Amino acid sequence: MTIATRSGTHLTVLVVLGMTHLLNDLMQSLIPAAYPILKESYALDFVQIGLITMTFQIAGSLLQPVIGMVTDRHPAPYSPVVGMMFTLSGLVSLAFAHSYAMILVSVML
Repeated sequence: MTIATRSGTHLTVLVVLGMTHLLNDLMQSLIPAAYPILKESYALDFVQIGLITMTFQIAGSLLQPVIGMVTDRHPAPYSPVVGMMFTLSGLVSLAFAHSYAMILVSVML
């Protein structure tokens, strides 16, 4: 493999990972954007909306370092896709949530 080929491969991998990260952040930014809809549809007060935010942030803060350490020790090239699938499943379950508890579970995904 020549240097130019390796360089092109590295660039491709960086672009794909960057786009994956961008899409994941865009999907996760939908949760705070849905707060007014959730507040109105489920008659939530601001404490409940704050609990949704806290659940969302704590789940990310606790899981990201653990998942990062695991994937650093055992590289898994499919892990960004798995992460996006969890985010997507959380958004889909949020769309069909029938209770406040289901909303909290959805934002944890």
